[in-house]
Formats: sequence, C-alpha cells, structure tokens
Amino acid sequence: MTESGYEVRPTLFIALGNTGRRVGLHLRKRLLATSWREGQRIERLADFPLARFIRFHPSDFQVWERGLEPAQPEACFRVDEIISGPFDPEAELDSPDVAKWSPLTSQTMKHWGIEPMKYHRLRGFSRLYCLTQADQIRARVRQALHHLHTCDPTQDAEAQRLGLKVSRDCVNIVITASAAGSYGSGSFLQIGDLVRQTLAEQNIPGRVALHLVLAGGAMHIEPERAQAHSYAALMELETRGRGYTTAQDDNPVGPFDDLYVFDTCNLAQRRCEEPEDLPLMLGDMLFNDLANPPLSEKKWIMSSIHRQYTIRSHRVELPEEFENTPALRNPMSYSSQGHAELYATFRPDGLADLHLSGHTQPLLSGLMAPQEGEDPLLALLAGLTAQDLRRVLSLWLEQAMPWANLELEPGRGTNPDGYLCLLSVPQPAEFRRLYGELLSQCLPALPGLRPNDLQFIDCQVPGRLVASMRSSGFALNALRDLPVYLANYRKQAQQRPLHVNKHANCHPLIFDQAHYLALAHDLRLYLQAIALGELTRNPGQAYELIDEGEAFGIGTEPAIRQYGLRAPHRQLLSTRVQARLSQPRPALLAALCALFEHLRHDAYKSLRVVDEKGIAEPACSLPRELSAILRSESFRLLHEQAPEHAEALIEQARNHLPAFTRSISGSKGDVYVSEVVPHHSEKLQLRPECFDPGWLEALFNPGIHAAQAAAQHARDSQARYHLNVGGVEYGPYSFLELQHYVSTGQITRQSLLWRPGLSQWFVAETQAELAGLFTPPAAPPSEPPMPG
Repeated sequence: MTESGYEVRPTLFIALGNTGRRVGLHLRKRLLATSWREGQRIERLADFPLARFIRFHPSDFQVWERGLEPAQPEACFRVDEIISGPFDPEAELDSPDVAKWSPLTSQTMKHWGIEPMKYHRLRGFSRLYCLTQADQIRARVRQALHHLHTCDPTQDAEAQRLGLKVSRDCVNIVITASAAGSYGSGSFLQIGDLVRQTLAEQNIPGRVALHLVLAGGAMHIEPERAQAHSYAALMELETRGRGYTTAQDDNPVGPFDDLYVFDTCNLAQRRCEEPEDLPLMLGDMLFNDLANPPLSEKKWIMSSIHRQYTIRSHRVELPEEFENTPALRNPMSYSSQGHAELYATFRPDGLADLHLSGHTQPLLSGLMAPQEGEDPLLALLAGLTAQDLRRVLSLWLEQAMPWANLELEPGRGTNPDGYLCLLSVPQPAEFRRLYGELLSQCLPALPGLRPNDLQFIDCQVPGRLVASMRSSGFALNALRDLPVYLANYRKQAQQRPLHVNKHANCHPLIFDQAHYLALAHDLRLYLQAIALGELTRNPGQAYELIDEGEAFGIGTEPAIRQYGLRAPHRQLLSTRVQARLSQPRPALLAALCALFEHLRHDAYKSLRVVDEKGIAEPACSLPRELSAILRSESFRLLHEQAPEHAEALIEQARNHLPAFTRSISGSKGDVYVSEVVPHHSEKLQLRPECFDPGWLEALFNPGIHAAQAAAQHARDSQARYHLNVGGVEYGPYSFLELQHYVSTGQITRQSLLWRPGLSQWFVAETQAELAGLFTPPAAPPSEPPMPG
C-alpha cells in the first residue's frame, strides 16, 4: 500500500456469535498480511491505531477458536477483547425482574421440555446473558471508543510507521451478527443500544452500522430453526425501527444508522459455493474500508447521499371496502452490499493463475506471467482472449452484486435508484478507457441499474481489482425467502420460545395486499367479538373464547395482528358475532356506535409521527381505522332501522357508556407503542345485560323504551313470515325462527319472503326490517335448502 492524501476513519468492530467471529478473524488475518507504507506490516493488532475489536460470545471462547491456522496465532482474538464472565442461567431465570420480560423462566422451560444444557440454543438466552454483562460491555465499548476518538496520528509511532492518516471527525462502529443462530441473533439490538448510549454519554460522534447475515449464511444449524430465528430477529428489528419513527426520535432503524442484510444469494442470482464464503466476503469488504482509503471515502460520501432512499416507506394499500384505512407503511430502511476481488497468484514455474474471491478454483490457470515492472493484473487482462476477458469481467461484476435475495418486481418495496457501483482499480482513467465499454455490457441486467452507474476510483490494495456494490433502500417484504421464513417460524414457535422479550410487540411483516387484506378481515372480526363481549382476556395476555363451557385461547392481540385467526376460531367467532347482531335492536346498534368511537379515540388514540417528508400525521394504526369502519357499519344499520332517532340514540349511548360497558383489564398492553400515545385507555366491551330484551332501551330512556322493547319482542315472536322455495310455500315463521334458519344457511339473502301487509314476495336482503339477519360478507349457496 502506498501513502495517500486520504484519511481513514477509525473503526470499532464488534463481532457477535460465531458468524461475527468468522468475519472478524478473516479481517484480522488480512490486516496482518497487508504491506503498508514501504512494505511495513502490522506486528501486533493491539498497536494498530485504526481498529479496535470486541467479541461477544456467551460460551467458552477457547472452544470457538478451534480451526484457526496455527501459523497465525496473532490473528486470534485476545482475552482482553472478549466479553466473557460467569453466567448461571437457571439462577437468572428465577429472578423476579427477569420473569417480568423474559420468555425464559423455569416454568416455561419445563413446559417446553427444554433442558438446561440446551438453553444456549435459544435467542432469549443470549439476550439474558447480554443483560448480565451490560456493565462489562459498556466498559469495553467506552475504552475502545475513547482510544479511537483521541488517537493522534502525528503522535502515534505505529501510525507514522505504517503511513496512516486518521480522520477524527467520526468513529465507525460495525456490528456483525447472524440472525439465524442464537448468540448474535439474540443480542444485536441490545448491543446496539449499549453502543448508542455510550456514544451519547461520552459525547463522541459515531456512526453505527449493523451487518446482519440471514438464514442462508448459517452453518451447522438446522434450516428450519435458522429461518425461524431469522424471521423473529427481523420482526424485532422492524418493531424497533417503527418504534423510533416519532417526532422525538426519527431514526428509522432504531440504534443503527446503517442497516445491511446479507444472504447466500445475490441480486444476480449467484449463490455462494460454501456458506463460509459469505463471512469471508464481509471480512474482505471491511478490510477495504480500512486499507483502501479512496474506496472507503467514496463509500462514506455515497452512503450519506443514499440515506435519502432509506428514509422512505413502501405502501401496501387495502381495497376500497376499507374506506379511509391508511396504507401500511413498511420502512425501506434496509440495504445490502456486495464485494468481489480479482487477483493473481504466481507459480514457481513462471506461470500465473487468475482468481476471483468467492470461487474455490482459479478462473483461469497457466497464464503467462507478466514481465517485471508491469502491473501484474493489467498485464494478465491485456493478454486474455476476448472471450476469456468478457467471462472474467462478467463473473467479477456478478460476484460483486449486493448479497440479498430480493424480489425486484414493482410493488415489492425495492428502490431502482439506490444502486452504487464502485470499481477500485489501478490507473482508473486508463482502465476505464480500455475496459469501460465492455464492463458496461457485462453489467447484470437489473431494474434501474444503468451502465453509467459504474464509477472508477483508484485502488491502494496492490495486486487487486476491487468491485464494491450497494443497493440502498428496500423493505423487508422484498426478501424472496420471507414467506418460507414465516412458515418455519410458525412451526418452530410450537416447539420453543423464539423471541427475546415476551412483551415485544413485533410488527407483522406484510408481503402484499392479499396478505394484508386477510389479516385485516381477521382483526375486524376480533374487534367485533371484543366489543360484543364474546372474548375475555386472561392473565397471560391472550384472549379466550368460551364454547360449551370450555375456554379456547385464540392468542394475544399482537399475535392476531401478525398471523390472523386459525380457521376454527374464525368460524366460531363469525357465528357468534352474527348471532349477536341478528336482532334488529336500534339501542344495541347505538351502543356499538359509542363503543367503537371509544376504541378509535381512546383505546387506540393515535400517536403523531413525522413521515419522510417531515409532515406530522397520525400513526398508521389498523385497529384504530377498523374501529371507525365498524362504527360506520353500525350507524348504517341503525339509520335503516330508526332513521328519525339514530342521532339521539347515539347521544344517549355516549352519555351512558360507563353503565353498559366493562373495562378489559390489562388491554392497554395490547397495542403497538409505535402507533398509540402512552396515555391511552383500556378497551371496553358490552356487558352481558345489553343482550337482555329491553335492558338497554330502559337504560337509555326508562319507561318509554322499555314498553317499545316489550312490543318489539312480542312482534319478533309472532309467526308471520312465509318462505317461497321453488314455488313451494313454507311457514309462517317468526323473526327468531328466521334468525335460526339464516345461521344454519337454510335462508339466505336471496330467499323469497312474504308477510301480511305486503302485496308481493320480496328478496330477504332488500327489506330493512330484516337487515339485522345478515352480516357482510356472506355468499349464498346456489340453491337454498328447504327448512325442515
């Protein structure tokens, strides 16, 4: 490496778990193997002023150093770089403070049948260990940041010997972890918080980046568990990101300024030959950020420019039937990078081999070695045939594509303008003249990626051609493998606790409109059942449905928002709700109007957030808007049944709301804190007495409405409706009997009915007095069966 006028920002590398360790070891090996100014090499990483390392791994670190080449013991993490300490998980599980938030308790471990020797396989284990070591982590981070921030290259002998120029305007913090395992996956958010807090306490300017490897990069882990852990980690990351998008703190990615995800398939649909290749690529990329100043500086500048793409949102709309329900906004906070290096090795017989990082075998072998004095790589490229040259450059660019398996079709939350393509080469102007047009032709065809996006800059890593690419600003629902992750997440959730906090309100990862619509229908049914008193909330925060004296748990509200209802629960709730709403009682509909108003304005009182344009508006809350829709539906039915008294009845219901409702204890904890103000109220539901004939009417207007209710009940009990099926007349039936036949499907919306006082048969759904029999949507059978 030659001395240049570029300054390099000092960096703290934090390696979490086994994946972080592999990345860190490769980076350390390359730093030690590099020739700096005038052939000088780093003798001890402890003296290298540009970098500090911290490794976090709950297990005995000596076990995890196996496999390191004995010839490079100096690359091993030192004892003072490793966070370790005594940890008795069983003692921690029984702590009252831990039991308040951790899903790992002695009781739950027995319930799941998980033995203590297998605790380390749980993401929550790492989170718990991180909590016990928080003071040690802060101390190590504080010490490393202080050294990096105060390093003066003019006074540092090692910096002068190596020819380093250090930028002191900002410290980089790079956290590397896998989402698929347990150690890194369970601790990266907590570590990010501790780093962010330490930067603030020490008043040190810093930029925190997370490099998160997804399930494809997990080695020695069952695929289903790796994918389930990855989904859980992404849910928590998304939740934290949404929780930070408030007027007080508009950081869209929680504690991280830059958030990169990586997998073993890239945008050019190339796959790693071995899972180990991905940590090696990340190590190469981080090495160039230190040892290749022109490339590092360009990436730093472009990262600031590309931030405009990561503060946007991808919108998933609901169809018109949901009226004014706002689109769901998925933050496009995520980016990915790719890195590839072309280099040559020379044999004793005078021949050369051309290699590409990420490939175990040389691209070309037995090439004539260049003459002394020539740039070896440029000379080798100049001697290739046109066919070989095109193949080499094509593979180089394909290998450098960002390593994230994204669905690039419109509507999936990707950004075609967010590409960055940097080629770090010797003699960049000459290289562009010789190969620029061919490289443009070799560039993979991706939506929005243009040949003129290629930028040529100087390379200060001798003997290497470096391609660095980036895709900035995509939403998680653009990940191709996310539906598979979800399927295995649901499966694994039946076998073990997957999250690090049992109270975490993990935001759902919505794929498309159909998925969003299905969840919206289930959530609307759930809110109706809540309001009508069909569901109760148990001390474990889950809601239960009582059927034939037996309680059936349907899940917590966050779980229902994430996954929807199970089919049997959906069918049973739908039947119950339909039965409750089948009686044409204006007072009941007025009570529901007032109750849904309370849900919208009090239980789900909206938080004000600032969007990417700086405009403050209510947070997008699906329960809040569904409450408004349910209120509108109740008012429409009320207006059909009592058009002259609708407004007066609703006003009576508002005035008597505490008298006919009961509070659902603990329901304040159901909401997403990123959507609802802290001082919102508990949810309310109707008392059982509301369904007694005349009770609500007497409450709203004692005396008058009691008599009207009694008369209405008498009319409902009279047998006066006749049914026509294929020209055959049946009946008469009372309203209550019609209600029964509708619930069994024997009478539908299109059935022909008649009663005294009418001149002809009418279609059931067209008569206002029968509107309460039907709840949308209900598809009638092609041929209604005859009542028995």
